[in-house]
Amino acid sequence: MSKQADVVLHDLNTLAFTLRQDPSLQLAYSENGSSVDTVVAEQVVVHGGQLTTLDEAALRAELAERMA
Repeated sequence: MSKQADVVLHDLNTLAFTLRQDPSLQLAYSENGSSVDTVVAEQVVVHGGQLTTLDEAALRAELAERMA
């Protein structure tokens, strides 16, 4: 499965990167997405860990309504 991203910035002060020896190994084996700070895929889609291209609260509300 391929993913589109031009740049992904990780916060190296998160738990996934604590006691890091080799950041590339930490990224491959310990990072679960919680350290993602910014994603750029032609435009900024995540900034400060928050989605910028859609209203996440509205999406959750719509999903909850459809599942009810």
